[in-house]
Amino acid sequence: VRTLCPHCKRDTYVDPDVWHNLIHPWKGKQPEKIKSPVGCLECRKTGYLGRVGIYEVMPLSQELKDMISHDAELNELRKQA
Repeated sequence: VRTLCPHCKRDTYVDPDVWHNLIHPWKGKQPEKIKSPVGCLECRKTGYLGRVGIYEVMPLSQELKDMISHDAELNELRKQA
């Protein structure tokens, strides 16, 4: 995902309705302030500079390992997972 430019990001406030829609159906305390993109020469007026990876790790059971080694179809792997 893109990361905010550290040179121009600014504090802003979150609208309660926007926060609720963002986290629904989970519950979480609304922060007092968040950062928002602005744009400067460092980020070419985009407000973003760089990226960070978001990964998901799934432990593999012996059954899944066997299916993978036998070239199982993706749909079969999804059902097993």
